[in-house]
Amino acid sequence: MGGIAAADILKIRDLFPERGSDELLATAVCPVAPTLPGAMMTAVPRLEFRLGPNYQLGGYRMS
Repeated sequence: MGGIAAADILKIRDLFPERGSDELLATAVCPVAPTLPGAMMTAVPRLEFRLGPNYQLGGYRMS
């Protein structure tokens, strides 16, 4: 998916309550549950998801 702009993070951050007080998801690592891509694409239409890969928002790549 690549990088996501701060303005876009503000649109989707509430989908990730596990982020705690990390308002811009700068240090939180939040897996994107299979139920979230639809809501995320509604908020940020340029996002793309493919079947199969695991997605996350955060500072490092999932293995």
